[in-house]
Amino acid sequence: MRALQRIALGQDATATARDRLAALKELLGLGAKGTSSYLERPAQPELTERAHAIREAHERQSLAKRERELGIG
Repeated sequence: MRALQRIALGQDATATARDRLAALKELLGLGAKGTSSYLERPAQPELTERAHAIREAHERQSLAKRERELGIG
């Protein structure tokens, strides 16, 4: 991640413009995980697990609602 950040910010003298663009796209695709603050956070497995469970529950609820709306659930 730090290497991608260095390339994207133009701090790697060997990187081409194409490399910088690719690094930027990769970091943008990572969202918050592509930031330094994400790397510096202490590991919080319990919170990560709870957040994942909430996302899954919300996704299931949303899917069930769409199925009902379409008459396929």
